[in-house]
Amino acid sequence: MKKSLLIIITVALLGIIAAYMAPPQSKTATAITSVTTSNLNTVLSNTEEDDATNAPSRPAAQTTQNVSYKNGTSSGSSVFNGYGNVQVAVNISGGKITGINFLQIPQDNIRSQSINNYAAPQLVSETLAVQSANINNISGATLTTNSYIQSLQAALNSAKI
Repeated sequence: MKKSLLIIITVALLGIIAAYMAPPQSKTATAITSVTTSNLNTVLSNTEEDDATNAPSRPAAQTTQNVSYKNGTSSGSSVFNGYGNVQVAVNISGGKITGINFLQIPQDNIRSQSINNYAAPQLVSETLAVQSANINNISGATLTTNSYIQSLQAALNSAKI
């Protein structure tokens, strides 16, 4: 009896260890194509479910001065980061940033997909929170973050009143 119980516990522990050590499954590119304030929580929760290695949440960057933007959609420049181009379009409503659409983001290999599917929702979340391009770097996605910020700032500059 004790021996069979020990075997069951050992098998269960090995299963837990194997599940913990398994690499996260990457999401498809469509998961990060468009994120707005209304669907941000869904995108973030879906990403977190698929990425067992998510870092703990960190505080958003400090909000900068209040800047007003004209309503509509403004596209930023396409910024190459060594792995591909990042380009965003900013949706403005009521003079505030209400959504970000990724027009381009590297997705041509599994590593880029994994990094960008993890980083993109966080970048958008921080942008919506601070209403500017003054956001924190995403650890492990520095090149994507820098390209995103450059494209975002270009879009915001063209949308300023």
